[in-house]
Amino acid sequence: MKLRRFPRFLFLILLIISTTVPACKPKSAGSAIPSSDGITNRYAVLMEKDQYDDVGMSNLRVDYVSMGLIEDLLLEAGWTSDNIHAVPEFTQDDIVQQLNWLEEQTDGDDLVFFYVASHGRYLSDVINWSQVVPPEWEDIRSEKIVLVDSCEAGKFIQSLADDPGEQIAIGAVQEYEYGWCGLEEEGLPIIGLVYTHYFSQAFQENGSDSNDDGHTSIQEAALWAETWQRIYMHEVVFEVPEFADDYRQLGIDPENNPDFPQTVLFDTAEEDIFLDHE
Repeated sequence: MKLRRFPRFLFLILLIISTTVPACKPKSAGSAIPSSDGITNRYAVLMEKDQYDDVGMSNLRVDYVSMGLIEDLLLEAGWTSDNIHAVPEFTQDDIVQQLNWLEEQTDGDDLVFFYVASHGRYLSDVINWSQVVPPEWEDIRSEKIVLVDSCEAGKFIQSLADDPGEQIAIGAVQEYEYGWCGLEEEGLPIIGLVYTHYFSQAFQENGSDSNDDGHTSIQEAALWAETWQRIYMHEVVFEVPEFADDYRQLGIDPENNPDFPQTVLFDTAEEDIFLDHE
């Protein structure tokens, strides 16, 4: 995610965690969601790349933890494991094949979740996202959710904006921003992608239900995760001088950018979309 990394342990880490990471407040396990939208089947493709020796980029060895969080989230929401394809170390061919699989499996009453975790430069330079993914994505005729957690994620979401179908498209950061993937040796609380961590946590947090209807929608989770990602970046990551300097070299001054980072959210769905449809 970043150009260089510096191992560093934070002092008083427990104090920082207690002030920046919300306590988990589980919701009732069987919350009933109206099924009037007619969704009959749910399918997901989840992709994460940790190893980049083959393309000369820095490795992010986190054991695919971010993809695992999303898979656990979907299973807890009642998605069928046979309908979830988890693809580590994905290639351009993998993306095309999996999007074709989604197209073959779905119709207008179904729901699709497409998750991608990667270096942004891998998506642009190797996958050739803007040319390869949009036409394949448009061919899927169902309600769709896509979440890209990468540096410059906004530009990959922007490439999907002309899709005429119903979709919720989420980019963890803006097209000119850089995200964060925590590595174990750094000693920070979150291992893996910060935005994905909070997005998955949102569905267990009462505070994420902004309209107080008892259920957290995809839209609500996306915005809740944006808030907590921003808090984490400023109160945890940027408290390490080397990491703050790293971002300054990328043109982002933490002290003068209190709104960094910002999530991209394109929402053309006719109503809120929930993961745990019955």
